[in-house]
Amino acid sequence: MSAGMEIVTGSFEQIILGLSVRQECDECELTESFTEKTIGSIKCVATSDKGLLAAGGTDEIIRIFDLKKHRLVGTLTHHSGTVTSLQFCDTHLFSTSEDGTLCLWRVATWEPERTFKGHKGPVKHVAVHPSGKMTLTVGQDRTLRLWNNMTGRSAYISNLKEPAELVSWSPGGCVLCGGLHDTTGRVQSGN
Repeated sequence: MSAGMEIVTGSFEQIILGLSVRQECDECELTESFTEKTIGSIKCVATSDKGLLAAGGTDEIIRIFDLKKHRLVGTLTHHSGTVTSLQFCDTHLFSTSEDGTLCLWRVATWEPERTFKGHKGPVKHVAVHPSGKMTLTVGQDRTLRLWNNMTGRSAYISNLKEPAELVSWSPGGCVLCGGLHDTTGRVQSGN
């Protein structure tokens, strides 16, 4: 069998599960690589190029796993609400929460380097620009915010007709996806 990839999932049943995938020809073999029981439901996961996994959820804790050693290496506590979104970018981890904040963590020390405040309610999702200099967030307050990661200040705010659930960078700007209640499948884009 050839070496494969790792599948990691979090559940509402308070479990983080890692599965190693090995493939030979048309057949795949899944083997449990690690399992971690948590206090709350898992809402988001992110992986880094360095083999780290971050998982966050309703218990307000971010768990850091070493995917090479298949073990928990630490926990981060800073948010006072459900952790809603995570993204690694080079030497940093970005996290959002229902407490209305975006937090920038330095991976080398796992200390919060900066807390971005401005949303009036839960922050739903984060998207870090490929340059690492800017970040987009969308919130329950129906705003899209562009943040300057160097200063920690909001550089631009756009009001939305309804709350967006996801935001992502695209070659022409950003793409917003509406909530689960949006049955039209409407996608808005802007700069």
